[in-house]
Amino acid sequence: MAEVVRGAAALGEAVASLVGSESVIFGGQTSFEASGASRVMQPLVSAGGRVLQVRGPLPTTEEVDRLVREIGDGVPSTLVAVGGGLVIDVMKVVGLSLATNKTAEEIVADGADAAGGLPLMVAVPTTAGSGAERTPFAVLYRDGIKHSIDDQRLLPSRAVLDPTLSRTAPKPVAAAAALDAMSHCVESIWACRSTTASQAVAQDALARLSKNVEPGVVHGVEDAGEELMYAASDAGDAIARTRTTAAHALSYHLTSEYHIAHGHAVALTLGLLASYNEAVDAATVADSRGVDHVRMSVSAACQGVGVSDAAHLASRLRELMESMGLAPDVDAAAGRRVERDRWVSGVNPERLANNPRRLSDADLRELVETA
Repeated sequence: MAEVVRGAAALGEAVASLVGSESVIFGGQTSFEASGASRVMQPLVSAGGRVLQVRGPLPTTEEVDRLVREIGDGVPSTLVAVGGGLVIDVMKVVGLSLATNKTAEEIVADGADAAGGLPLMVAVPTTAGSGAERTPFAVLYRDGIKHSIDDQRLLPSRAVLDPTLSRTAPKPVAAAAALDAMSHCVESIWACRSTTASQAVAQDALARLSKNVEPGVVHGVEDAGEELMYAASDAGDAIARTRTTAAHALSYHLTSEYHIAHGHAVALTLGLLASYNEAVDAATVADSRGVDHVRMSVSAACQGVGVSDAAHLASRLRELMESMGLAPDVDAAAGRRVERDRWVSGVNPERLANNPRRLSDADLRELVETA
């Protein structure tokens, strides 16, 4: 389990504790400077820490391999990621590559060696959303196709939550990040792999996110923004326990092909899936705990958002997207007609298996036509 350090002084304290280590710092293209993190990290840089810029917009095998080459010979004792999910995911796979002496291409194709420890990894999010600082997995794209790496060694040793770093995030970035965190909670609550403990974590985080998302993102209320960062990190802990479901499975093609921000892409189908899962019956239930359990889980997710049922959850998500300046429909978000056949064919079946109601190809096609 990651050590979680919270508060406005958290990053400065973390930097002080790392001075003297052989460090490589991964920063976002704009967030590292804009958030103020570069100033706080200066003592570590002055002590010899190297800063490498992570290039986006997606975490790719090519980018990981480029950064490994830039690090060169030897394995640093500490890796620090300061940024959003892109930066943190890239750092994780760089660490795995360094530890196993495999390229990212080889890791995606063949997997990573089971043995071997990674450098100390410290994750410092500058957005409230991905929860990557609390998860043991990373996303990589190769040739536009998304791949997931799930390895307990990818869980950062320390998550540093300094809410002041998220205050300069552009509103569309903050909005998509918040929606990603809310989706983590909703999907974690109804996932086949959920437990009583994971549902409790997810419900608590979802209630806090729902309360603070508009004050924090739309109105820039600092206290609300602080709570968003903490709740989003807890949402990451929840999804690490259960993994994602169909809404995430449907999102990746929208991001890679149409450049819709990840959290926004997930939210575009989350409401539809809430209604779909709520209508579960004995013939379609995928969760071994049965129909009543699935319906109660969907109801618990709705309660976390502050609504009574799945239809109202879908309406609330649309309202949130509109209030935060994001298109609430798939084609509008893409800026053109999304080809439904290609969208469905690109869905990850592993994520569908964790959805509490089975989804056939026909079900998927019917669902995406209404998105």
